[in-house]
Amino acid sequence: MTWQYPIKINYLLSDQKTALGFTLRYSDNRIVSIDHSFMDRFRDIKLVTRCGPEQALLPYADNFNKLELLDLHLMQCILIESHYRCQVPEYARMVRSLLLELYRLFNHFNFFISLANAVHFTKFGRVSHSCRSIVQPLLQQIQAPQIPGHYFIPGGVNSDLPPGFLERVIRSLNPLKTGLKYLQDQFRKKTILSDQLENIGIISREKATLWHFSGPNRRASDRHYQTDSTAIDTLNVASESEEINFSKGTAGDAWHRGWIRLTEVKLSLNILEQLVKQIFKTDVMLSNPAEISGNSTDFAAHFTSAEGNIKGQITGNANEKFFTGKYQYPVLNVLTHLGPILTGERVSSIGIILSSLNLNPVKYHFH
Repeated sequence: MTWQYPIKINYLLSDQKTALGFTLRYSDNRIVSIDHSFMDRFRDIKLVTRCGPEQALLPYADNFNKLELLDLHLMQCILIESHYRCQVPEYARMVRSLLLELYRLFNHFNFFISLANAVHFTKFGRVSHSCRSIVQPLLQQIQAPQIPGHYFIPGGVNSDLPPGFLERVIRSLNPLKTGLKYLQDQFRKKTILSDQLENIGIISREKATLWHFSGPNRRASDRHYQTDSTAIDTLNVASESEEINFSKGTAGDAWHRGWIRLTEVKLSLNILEQLVKQIFKTDVMLSNPAEISGNSTDFAAHFTSAEGNIKGQITGNANEKFFTGKYQYPVLNVLTHLGPILTGERVSSIGIILSSLNLNPVKYHFH
């Protein structure tokens, strides 16, 4: 028998709505094979930002001012700083790390909302949504109208944190820890959630390496793969081994992909607490403007985001002081390998496996 499984995508990497589909062949509710053209369709899909000369040194366009792309905004600045060897002041560097850890929390709570929908666990979804509702206003405050332009700029940040921002971060930690404890308990116990996540969508360490997976999808398959955080080296914070080693199911399955994100949430809360203390003690210095040479430029690099490595390439004419950037998100590696991931799985598990890989409607608007 064959079964058509359509996917409609309004993907953040493109302003275009794309309708894709794949054909499943299954027997006794087990997927035998998958026909799709994702590899060819996604190989060259990149987010492209173009800015005119009137947007001097701003490597992103206004129409990409979305909360979900906060990590991309910073990536573009870091690429330019690295190319031109610009030193970011310690204060600005810590503020950036603070916002990236908040973004990591925002991203992971979105993940758990989608996972709760996939397994039909309403209370788990409500708690995840409540936690996201604590973090989201903090990030939105950085994009508030009173802050001119974009917050991240080459060389640092364009203004100090809003008054009372750090105090709001501190007040948010306890309710987030309470929410995290509930989420962890549901993973530890034998529940309707954990039972459905075990031993499905297994990706071995060898396959994760071969397919160039990164971020939580890679860490779930390889316990020696380190947490991606810009603040760990600075603050000498280590992830807790007992949390990572606590396991059910099989390494690399949907359960582990969720559990890794829970360990990252716990680590981020610890980092935030330490960052706030450090920022209070550090002299305010917002930026060291990047010295742009008179030559045209073309350079590429990787940047670590909450979901893994983003590939970036920036080209531009420094005389005009504008840049064009092209970026590929780590989710593209997942999409191109859906065939081997889903083959052999139950048809009824597809939605859960896709959510565990963070192909979720909250961030990427998959249907």
